[in-house]
Amino acid sequence: MNRVRIQYVLGAFVFALACVLHLAGAPAASADAQPVLMDGDFGDWAAIPHAVQDPSGDGGGSGIDFGRMWLANDGPALFIRIELGTDLLMQEPNSLILYIDTDNNSSTGTSVAGMGADLTWQFGNRSGTYSGSNIGWDDIGIITSPSYTATDFEISVNRSAAPNGNALFPSSTVRIAFRDNSGGGDWIPSSSTNITYVFDDSDPQDPPLIDLARNDAGNARIMTLNTHNDGLWNDPNENERILQAIDPDIIAYQEIYNHSAGVTQAWVEARLSGTWSSDSDGQLKTLSRYPILQSWTPVVGRAFATLIDLPATFDHDVLVINLHFSCCTNNSARQDQVDEMMAFVRDAISPGGSVTLADNTPIVILGDTNMYGDAEQVTTLLTGDILDNGTYGPDFAPDWDGSDLEEILSRQPTVRQSYTWYNEGSSYGPSHIDRITVTGSVMNLDKSYILHTTNLPASVLSAYGLNAGDSEIASDHIAHVLDMAPTSVTTDVAGLVPFAGLQFTARPNPFNPTTNIAFELDSPGLVEIEIYDPAGRLVESLASGYFAAGRHSITWSPGSRTGSGVYFARMEWDGRSAIRKLNLVR
Repeated sequence: MNRVRIQYVLGAFVFALACVLHLAGAPAASADAQPVLMDGDFGDWAAIPHAVQDPSGDGGGSGIDFGRMWLANDGPALFIRIELGTDLLMQEPNSLILYIDTDNNSSTGTSVAGMGADLTWQFGNRSGTYSGSNIGWDDIGIITSPSYTATDFEISVNRSAAPNGNALFPSSTVRIAFRDNSGGGDWIPSSSTNITYVFDDSDPQDPPLIDLARNDAGNARIMTLNTHNDGLWNDPNENERILQAIDPDIIAYQEIYNHSAGVTQAWVEARLSGTWSSDSDGQLKTLSRYPILQSWTPVVGRAFATLIDLPATFDHDVLVINLHFSCCTNNSARQDQVDEMMAFVRDAISPGGSVTLADNTPIVILGDTNMYGDAEQVTTLLTGDILDNGTYGPDFAPDWDGSDLEEILSRQPTVRQSYTWYNEGSSYGPSHIDRITVTGSVMNLDKSYILHTTNLPASVLSAYGLNAGDSEIASDHIAHVLDMAPTSVTTDVAGLVPFAGLQFTARPNPFNPTTNIAFELDSPGLVEIEIYDPAGRLVESLASGYFAAGRHSITWSPGSRTGSGVYFARMEWDGRSAIRKLNLVR
């Protein structure tokens, strides 16, 4: 079998173009170019019209009842978003099938849904066929997101793939359909129709290249990497090049089973400048250029917390929680672990208890979450909604301002992909499981990225002394990086104090070029949303008007004159206000 790596070239600006429905009287669907990051967060699809909407109530016994489908593309990939109407794990047994007529020729491929499908992909089997030959995910570069249960998924397929030496997409026009292959299962559009989609390459726009160096030498850089069974010593050259290219100040390593914290510290000190500190709990090794003041074990062998003394330019320490939750189908253990860890966070931000942090001490939770199962685990991590309250105590608001934690939605430096696990030897496709989650209300966040060396251009590899294959040899996980800038501003912009009970988020954050600002109202009313700079000067007014109860979103697209840096989105509603810190990275 001719394996094809996911070689996404520079470029990932999405062009959603004319999607013509093969339904009587169906209108053509089109959209302006929009960036789509494959991260399981759907805010960047908001400006793309759906291509088709399937009637509700026609699902089969599996529970799948298709809703809407969206289509888009950039140079490297075809993008699909699909609503399923029921919770599903994309890479575990299910009855969902994707059909694509990749050459727009009804006489080739499998005759289905009014087309000749050259490509058939069975998500639950993690396998498919192309022109009659069996294929795996790496033959066609298919990626799905999120990795946990959801009713809504985004999918990308590599346009330059060549399974068995044959171009996957020989035509610029393709036809697409989905099927629930269970008894009486649903179709979209229908069992006899499909959607025709024409790739648009008329005006490709590359995403901005993320330079691996920090924007400011005074920023503190934190990195997480699952080393895959003591990989620092099994593949030292590749791990050394990655470490030196990133040059972190704080490191959260997982899966170092056979080497102590001291030995790991010596390995790092031989490759990076400075004197380091280290501490550990079993496989979890946390290292820092700055002093480690104190440590705790919230979950034995699964979560290890250290309080780190940042330089004097920061007005705070930082609590770093290095984690490695149980893998794969072990949902019960993983939920217990995230419940127990979040109970520790609740203790840390509350007076008294086993640990009490100084008010507004930033918290960074990072590592291999292994969140392949129930979405409730992600909900617990972000919102403090503890599942087992009898054992681990009450739910709580985990950020200092009473809001949810903020997930860092990073991408790779040259493409809009966010996967952090990648193994061509596995039937499981790439996924985003090495997460970074923070108390965003009290942090000045800067650059973040995921360093998959395979996708870097030769000029970047040369500049940082890297080889293209380094990340895949070093581990089946990929290093995830976040920069923290000194806290020179607070959330009190122009005397405004945030109201803890108002749901007000921005994703992605940090961002470039746009971020989706979402809010939820429990009753209708007048809403104003404005953007301020750190000095309290108004940058832009995003909304001023009456909004109904429910969830809403607004996209902020800063103009070219708005430079990189920290901004604040302020929302006023019903006599209350909320503030969210935004980090624009040009």
